[in-house]
Amino acid sequence: MTPRRWLHTLGLVAALAGLAACSRGTDITAPPIVTPDTTPPALMREMRGLWVATVANIDWPSRSTLTADQQRSELTSILDRAAAAGFNAIIFHVRPSADAVYRSSIEPWASLLTGTQGTDPGYDPLAFAIEQAHQRGLQLHAWINPFRAGNTADSARLAPTHVFKTRRDLVRVYGSQLWLDPGESDVQDHVMRVVL
Repeated sequence: MTPRRWLHTLGLVAALAGLAACSRGTDITAPPIVTPDTTPPALMREMRGLWVATVANIDWPSRSTLTADQQRSELTSILDRAAAAGFNAIIFHVRPSADAVYRSSIEPWASLLTGTQGTDPGYDPLAFAIEQAHQRGLQLHAWINPFRAGNTADSARLAPTHVFKTRRDLVRVYGSQLWLDPGESDVQDHVMRVVL
């Protein structure tokens, strides 16, 4: 046997002896078995929200011909029933179609309030809703549609301050609906101004 082969064999025997020595001991520990904790965390707070849709007078106001007092009465009734039923949050639809259910310098009043887009209902529904919700211990979350701009059938009746009239280049017709194009940076800027 050549010296080189002899050293190779000796190294192999030493490695095998080391492995055998390691496998003889009982002090080898396996990784601990961890039982996952599947207990849900304690609820610190739970959101029980009620959606109040305004577009097309779905939930509120029931008609666009109601007076301001009738609108306030209907909204108060919704909030009373929500509080009595155990809800703790209202998700209030404040921007249905590039128009506003609140006083805005950017967008016209929603037609669902008076029947005519851009006509002041005589009060600020969002401010009223916030005040009344808080009196009942309810949170109020403003829900906006960032890109819906209306229906093509209504385009002749849109207020002069509606984005369809002021920036027609940002509005796309899709089927029977009008949409702001979210890919346009001017649309993104407009929506961010509205949100702020």
